[in-house]
Amino acid sequence: MLKPLFLYVLKLYNFVRAKLVLDLFLTVVLGLLEGASIMMLVPLLTFAGITSNQTAGFGHMVEEYLNISGIALPLVLMVYIGINAGQAWLQSYESILNSSIRESFATYLYTNIYRTITYARWSFFLKSKRSDIIHVIATEMPRVTTGAYQLLQMIVTAMIAVIHVGIAFVLAPYLTLLVLCCGLILSGCLQFTVRRTRKVGMTLSECASQLFSEISEHFNGIKEVKSYGVEAQQVENFERHWKKIGGVLVDLAKLRSQSTLVYKVGAAVFISIFYFFAIEIFRSDPRELIIIFVIFTRLWPRFSAFQAGFQTLAMMLPAFHKVTELQNQCEAEAEKAILYQREEQLALRTGIRVADVSFRYDNSSQRYAVRHANFVIPAGTTTAVVGVSGSGKSTLADLVLGLIVTEQGEIWIDNKRLDADNNRYLWRQSIGYVPQDAFLFNASIRDNLIWACPEATEEEIWHVLRLAAIDEFVEGLPEKLDSLVGDRGIRLSGGERQRIVLARALLRKPALLILDEATSSLDTENEKRIQDAVDGLRGRLTILMVAHRISTIKNADQILVMEKGRIVEQGSYQSFIADEDSRFYKLACL
Repeated sequence: MLKPLFLYVLKLYNFVRAKLVLDLFLTVVLGLLEGASIMMLVPLLTFAGITSNQTAGFGHMVEEYLNISGIALPLVLMVYIGINAGQAWLQSYESILNSSIRESFATYLYTNIYRTITYARWSFFLKSKRSDIIHVIATEMPRVTTGAYQLLQMIVTAMIAVIHVGIAFVLAPYLTLLVLCCGLILSGCLQFTVRRTRKVGMTLSECASQLFSEISEHFNGIKEVKSYGVEAQQVENFERHWKKIGGVLVDLAKLRSQSTLVYKVGAAVFISIFYFFAIEIFRSDPRELIIIFVIFTRLWPRFSAFQAGFQTLAMMLPAFHKVTELQNQCEAEAEKAILYQREEQLALRTGIRVADVSFRYDNSSQRYAVRHANFVIPAGTTTAVVGVSGSGKSTLADLVLGLIVTEQGEIWIDNKRLDADNNRYLWRQSIGYVPQDAFLFNASIRDNLIWACPEATEEEIWHVLRLAAIDEFVEGLPEKLDSLVGDRGIRLSGGERQRIVLARALLRKPALLILDEATSSLDTENEKRIQDAVDGLRGRLTILMVAHRISTIKNADQILVMEKGRIVEQGSYQSFIADEDSRFYKLACL
């Protein structure tokens, strides 16, 4: 437990070093002021007539000083008020400072993990469950940031406790040692709850992850759930996962209850022992005894809070481990160069050259998704990639897009090779991408369009809508560009969504437009509209089409036929149709 706790403390210290030092300084001052406030009880008790026959000790010194100096009660009360007022003001300021440290640290942690995830390579997302990623951000991160608050509170508690114990030691060293020994024994008795709390925290993380995955999959497939009429089954699954979490939370409540029980019984026993030794053995000064009693009466709740905070930290550490694990995975797959360089987008003037490119998703497998691919896409032309499902078409498009890295071979954009993270990132900024599953935000049509090009003008927006053959539809909406599309564009038909996504891709004026089976899920009428829009773009920009239907690629300048990851044929539509022995001809006849 100590290593992850040390890493957590180190991360907090590195981020808020100056503020943390100030916070610690204020804590020391607060402890001294609180100690001074307690010590002021000696003269106040003396004025009240509570004295001792002892001729030594702090109480006797104060009594002698008051007799000699002639200080009046009002002055002592004013000093007492001043000390407490100063303590209250500093405590208020320190509380605000603690909140500032906690929230700024939380913002840093959230932003840092979000940035790290966002800048990870596409290959990371291919092998990760997205629900697990969202779970870490939405569920584990709040536990981690709560740990920051608990840690700060524990530091404050520990430093004030040290000052109070120091004061008590000055007044009655033997009694103080006795109380400290009792406290250590009590702390040892409670250690089992800390270890068990950490295990409960690990179980809670796993159960919460499973629940989040269940919820995510349920609502991602809500249409299928309702279509199959399995709502009751999904509710039962949710209830089963939530009961697991409920059981874990009950276990946590039991541990906290056990800690409280041990603390209260132990406190009663140790206070009795303390009083017995103080009165029967040490014959303590009543004033000093009262002050020590006040000190430890204040310390016992702090000790309880410290123990509870330690349990909270123990429960938080599994969450911190999950966050750190995800961050390390993302950093191992980070496109680091894009964090430091801000060059211009890569231009496409000559063309794209793919030279002997091979790629496989699993390096331990013998199965290649793309193998020894060689072709050239001249600038301003349209290239289509066809083949049966699983032949490697989309993987080839992802390689040209720069989303994944070649295992072998090279891809050249004019005279620049896509061999560095920065080049791939800059290249993607020059690309318009239209996938099969059109993605739209739950926002207006305008917001969905300018997401790709925030500086776009109204005229440019309507221009791309016309190019995508969707301008008349948008013009006919009551709110026009400000019409909401619903979650993932649910208020629109498939063809309307696809054409808006095409317009969004065109708005950034791409050097390369990639259509990854963009019409495969559309009906014939909408497919023709998209195809007419794409045909209207021929010669204006470079287009790479991944096609499922042969009818959509008749006007392509060149066609690549893929089979089991290899490009087995390359030519024009007319040449393939004229050759009945070609693989393309057989695909066209299917």
